[in-house]
Amino acid sequence: MKCKLNSKNVWIILKYIIILYTTIFIVVNSCILIKMSQQLSKKKLCNLIITGTFHKLNITELKHFILSLRRTCNFFSQYDTFIQHKLKTFPSIKSVTVKKEWPDKLLIHIVDIHPIAYWNNTYILDKQGTLINILQKLTINNIPYFYGPKNSEKEILQNYNIIKNILKNNNILLKSILLTPQHSLKFLTQENIEIIIGRISNSAQLKKLTHIWNILKYQEKVKRKKIQYIDLRYKSGIAIKWK
Repeated sequence: MKCKLNSKNVWIILKYIIILYTTIFIVVNSCILIKMSQQLSKKKLCNLIITGTFHKLNITELKHFILSLRRTCNFFSQYDTFIQHKLKTFPSIKSVTVKKEWPDKLLIHIVDIHPIAYWNNTYILDKQGTLINILQKLTINNIPYFYGPKNSEKEILQNYNIIKNILKNNNILLKSILLTPQHSLKFLTQENIEIIIGRISNSAQLKKLTHIWNILKYQEKVKRKKIQYIDLRYKSGIAIKWK
């Protein structure tokens, strides 16, 4: 007896064939993916690429620090998060981003602090005028001290840049600078000479000081005295007090 296949039976057979092949496809691909993941889990992130701006950080020491962190570091691990957390503990690092790049790269971008001055003995002022409260963690040498009212840090930073540019040809280095609540400026040189400017609009007088600075230093030798302060607030001339 011959068995006749009607259209319904054909569709049922096709359905089971499709299910069978789909199942085989899924199983085979799952095995391949599992094998690949096992291989990649054994493959270490061996290419370390560090970029960014470095003012206080030593990139060689930084690499040694990262490599010294003994932890599983494959593509599927959370090594990037771990490294980012560790780097954020560096007091001189302002921001850090860490990401992985297929198949074995670890990309680290760092922006460290570019310190300009201490601010009111509490903060560090960076190049962008941002206050960073890290004095308990980080000590920086050879930067001046700024003092001024609250929220005046950007104003005093701008004035500092003007003063520094005017005085640089005479090698007059600033030790500290003070902005009063009345927005009057005075600063102390590295030689402990106090210079009273008044408003920064008095920059013409400050330029006059640069013209006679060498004469004043010569007078110090002749008089065998040191200058205590120089007052530039007068319209004509300047006032000098000797120690």
